[in-house]
Order: sequence, then C-alpha cells, then structure tokens
Amino acid sequence: MSLLKKAVVSISALALAAPMVANGTAGIAAAALAGAENVKTESVAKDNSSLKAPLRDANSIFNLKLDKQKDGYVLVTNIAASGNNVIQKGEQLVVDFDTENVDLDNSSVINQKGSLPYTVKKNADKGTVTFTFNETVHDANYSSAIGVATKNVYDTTPVKANFEGATVNVANNKLTSKWQPQSTTSSYASTTSQQ
Repeated sequence: MSLLKKAVVSISALALAAPMVANGTAGIAAAALAGAENVKTESVAKDNSSLKAPLRDANSIFNLKLDKQKDGYVLVTNIAASGNNVIQKGEQLVVDFDTENVDLDNSSVINQKGSLPYTVKKNADKGTVTFTFNETVHDANYSSAIGVATKNVYDTTPVKANFEGATVNVANNKLTSKWQPQSTTSSYASTTSQQ
C-alpha cells in the first residue's frame, strides 16, 4: 500500500470514529455534570448540626486532665469546639467517678466567668458530673474545674468520660484516696459545785 492510500484510510477512519469519540466524551461530561447536581456538598462555614458524634473527634473537643494538688485532686476540663468538631444543643459530656472513693457531695465545680453554653450537674448517687450544652457551640473555648473530694478509704480508681457515646481520654487517670485514722477527741467537762 502506498503512503497516499495509508493516509486516506487513516483520515477516513478518524472521520468515521470522531463522532463516536466526541459523542462518548460528551456523554461522559454530561453524566458528570448531571451527577454533580445530585451530589450533596456541605461547606464548613455552614451549620454542620447534621453531623453525628462518630464523625467528630471527642478528644479534640474535650481535654480532661486529673491534677494532683497538695490537698487532693482537681479535674480540669478544657472545651474547644471548632471546624467539624461542633457541639450541638442538648448534647452531654458525662464524667464518671467511682462512688467507693469519691465524695461528690463535698466536691465543687468551678466554671470560668462569663456566659457559658452549658450547665453542670452533679449526681452523687451515680457518681457522675454532667455537662449539658444549652446551645450549639461552633467556635469557642471554655474551661471548668472540679475539686474532687475523696472518701476516707484506701483505693485507686480511674475517672471515665464520654461524649455522646464516644470515649474521652482523661490524662493522669489515677485517683487515689487514702485512709486517715479518725482522731477521737473527748472533752472532759469540769463541774464545780457550790456549797
């Protein structure tokens, strides 16, 4: 076959195949555009209240640390909501203490000053401290501390926390109560008699 015939056959083949290739490419592009219209997208700037706890990182939102102080323990809670780590209205962070060695009736909760999007409630019978969020928190930082009173027993227990089913880590997670002998004081009453 001569070079001229090869060129004519190649051009004819391209001329016949071009509409099929163009149609196929146009079909792929049209399908992609049609598919893009049906895809749901979510911008980070929008309210992402449709997100559920498994999609968030509870340990990025809550930073809990048990600090040993001179006269006992303090559980420091730092709350930092941002990006996809949004806290929704009605959600709860539950901190669970062992009732065998923690006395929540005599423990105190200290919150930072100012308006807070949450309330804190102690339940001494269950050994829980619950942070309930009254509004959705998108981008904010808050701090709270719990002065933990211990009972007069010798015991070491962990502190547990969870946020909507997701476990939250507690740093330095060993709370030890120590038995102290009860001092007995007796008072002698002196009586005088008049004669």
